[in-house]
Amino acid sequence: MKKYMQYISTLCAGAMVFWACNDVVTYNDGYDDGQTPFGPPVITHVTTVGDPDTDITAGSFNQMIVLYGENLSQVRSLQFNDQNADLREIYAVNDRITVKIPSSVPDQIDDKIKLKTSKGETSYDFKIAFPDLVISGISHHFARAGEQVQILGENLKLYDFTPEKGSLTIGGKKAAIVACEEGAMTFTVPDGLSDNAPMILTSERLKAVTGVEQIELTYRDRGYTILDPFSADYPTLTLNEKGETFATQGGGDAPAPLFDGSWYSRFNMTATSYTWYYLVYQNRYRFALPQDNPLCVEILNDLSQFEFRYEILVPSEKPIRGTNHRVMVFLGRRPANTNLEWIPAASGTAYHTDGRWKTVCMSGSDYLNPDGTTPLKAAGNPFGLAYITGGTDLNLDVSVANFRICKKMGVRISQQ
Repeated sequence: MKKYMQYISTLCAGAMVFWACNDVVTYNDGYDDGQTPFGPPVITHVTTVGDPDTDITAGSFNQMIVLYGENLSQVRSLQFNDQNADLREIYAVNDRITVKIPSSVPDQIDDKIKLKTSKGETSYDFKIAFPDLVISGISHHFARAGEQVQILGENLKLYDFTPEKGSLTIGGKKAAIVACEEGAMTFTVPDGLSDNAPMILTSERLKAVTGVEQIELTYRDRGYTILDPFSADYPTLTLNEKGETFATQGGGDAPAPLFDGSWYSRFNMTATSYTWYYLVYQNRYRFALPQDNPLCVEILNDLSQFEFRYEILVPSEKPIRGTNHRVMVFLGRRPANTNLEWIPAASGTAYHTDGRWKTVCMSGSDYLNPDGTTPLKAAGNPFGLAYITGGTDLNLDVSVANFRICKKMGVRISQQ
């Protein structure tokens, strides 16, 4: 009996081992780790990482997205337009790929995702959204031939306004592009330019992305002059409340005028703290916007489409350091919000123009009345410009010239 019981015990133990082994084998049967494709890849839809329930048909640079489909593992290459995604940074299994859209700009745009795996390849319609091209202004509208000037804006390099791929002509003359970053494109002013010269800016990428053939701007835009810098009466017209004028035509250690033979106003002294220094005094000077001038009619109809411009020159040896010094421009009225007045050193960085003239712009919108109407009229418009000192950094040398109203240059172009 004892031997019989030992036999039964041995038989049961063996059976348990057999069943346990059988369980392990059964558990592994049919397991798929998602790393082996069984045929050519297929992309069915795309979402963002943050919202997997909403399909998207377009994305932007550096955005994380998920591609869904079949047989998506063992990726050999993954392109957006003609730019390769970094395969070291993707997560790919058979039913999905998580990937960051490349930040590099394509040379050829076909609006497709192109995927190649160990079992084949496929493509999927998907657009990469380019940010808008923005041109906000020009650093100096009246630079002399041979000087370098910047076109200012956003995404200028992205749209290929570079020395290698961009093109700029001014008044029909080729202007050499010497550098380009996203916020500024630098060019050299060509010889022989006249006032109101057309600027034509082009690139292949501009056309490919937006459908726009060229951007048309104006260089040396004279707009509508509200104080003639060539007038023999300039010194009298710029008398301030004390009967003094800062008018000069240069000479000695003074800067050369913006235009040969013209007047400008130079504020060069050790000033008193918290004082208004009027270079043009609005209680003395008035300007008209005659109705027989089409540009004046436009200004009166919609001042928000215009800006007040002037040139400023501050030598590097005597920069504006005071963070609460400001320039107040009175154009029919003081700006509706005095915080919109220009504070050159507001950032804490001393301001200078390296001894060169530079253009300053102020939006006409800043001068609208509270009800949105213009403060300007056909005649009798007060105009003034004052330098307002702060409490410190009072050794100053600031020159201003060429006061005018011009159409805003602002350009914003979107992807087609």
